[in-house]
Amino acid sequence: MNATTSTAGSTWRDGAAKTIGRVLLTLMIATNVIVLAPAAVFCVITGQYTPIIVSIAFSGVCWWFLLRSLQALAEKRRTKKALMSATQN
Repeated sequence: MNATTSTAGSTWRDGAAKTIGRVLLTLMIATNVIVLAPAAVFCVITGQYTPIIVSIAFSGVCWWFLLRSLQALAEKRRTKKALMSATQN
């Protein structure tokens, strides 16, 4: 496999990783709006605050997972670029 093919493949993968990250971020925001807004309304109407606490905790776990995934992708990309740079010099 030559350097051109390798670079083209990594560019495609980087683009796919960015797209997947953006889609996940959009889905997380949509999920937060869909889940947290009704839970907040329910809590205000009924006075029971357990659903909003559970929703916020679930949202926090999802955000943590998303951010860790994006961080891992970014680190992998940085490592790959550093390796490519080191092998070209």
